[in-house]
Amino acid sequence: MTNLEEYYNKFNEDKRLKSRHGIMEFTVTMKYVHKYLDILEKGEEYDLMETLNDHAVNKKPEKCAMENVANESIKVIASDSEEGGNNAARTIASDVQQLVSARRNKVDKSIVEELGDEHLITSDIASKNKKTKSDIRILDIGAATGGYSIPLWEEGYDVTAVELVKHNLGMLKAKGTGVKAFQGNALKLKRFKDDSFDLTLLFGPMYHLKTREEQLQALQEAKRVTRPGGFILVAYVMNEYAFLTYGIKEGHVLENIADGKLDEAFHVRPGADDLYAFMRTEDIVSLNEDAGLHRVQIISPDGPANHMRREVNALSEAQFKAFIQYQLAVCERADLLGASAHTVDILQKV
Repeated sequence: MTNLEEYYNKFNEDKRLKSRHGIMEFTVTMKYVHKYLDILEKGEEYDLMETLNDHAVNKKPEKCAMENVANESIKVIASDSEEGGNNAARTIASDVQQLVSARRNKVDKSIVEELGDEHLITSDIASKNKKTKSDIRILDIGAATGGYSIPLWEEGYDVTAVELVKHNLGMLKAKGTGVKAFQGNALKLKRFKDDSFDLTLLFGPMYHLKTREEQLQALQEAKRVTRPGGFILVAYVMNEYAFLTYGIKEGHVLENIADGKLDEAFHVRPGADDLYAFMRTEDIVSLNEDAGLHRVQIISPDGPANHMRREVNALSEAQFKAFIQYQLAVCERADLLGASAHTVDILQKV
């Protein structure tokens, strides 16, 4: 039995999700899971029009990546009637599609680079037709006891779960749902064919894969089984949370330095017997680049809640609800991401 299996045989994942910091993490994460499931359900045209309208309203025209083909149309989207704006959006969408095609064929890299990632991502949503929930296939890698996969199945999605630890898998299956559950390893999802799933969750494995090679392998496997245009949501435990909690609050900083578990930049380096790997935002960016995945956005599902469990547990119900609303409001802020306990990186395979 590995250290990881021994740990999770005793760990109560269901209890963690019912804790206040667990409730916050789940609530914020599910908001974004549903955001991208909605995009998959509504299809390509909805996503293009929504993004292009937002872009026109929020960006200065001279900053817009489409300025060389559609400055006037963008002004229409921002100010004209709903019908006119939608027609203009369709015109720009057509231009975007042509430029994305140029990117794929490597005809004119300079034009494509001018667009920027947000257009390349949203213009490349694979599903050209609306889907029902039962049509959308979700893979939950590292599903534990089903904290995410079961609620999504209950909503009507086609959900498959993969879990390494037999104890967790047994608890998931014992709940008697329609989730298709298998034992498996995030590093080798040989059970599944390429391009099989619309949305892939990688919410547990990155916590425990301690080498960059393993992290990249897990990310590439998640990419392989996700269809073009599908989304991959990846959860990480952040470096500063580990340092501030274990190193400072619990008083292990000098011990960790002496053991070589903190480098001179205070980046946590797990030892052979340690269970967790800790990331900084630049580490995540580097992994994405090597995996060839495009980031749609990155959020923090729990912010400071894990840092201050005692204080959070002392809140009244009304105060705790206000704290959740706070985190929902700030979870996308770049200045807060690195110091959060967890991040969820939202990627798209194009």
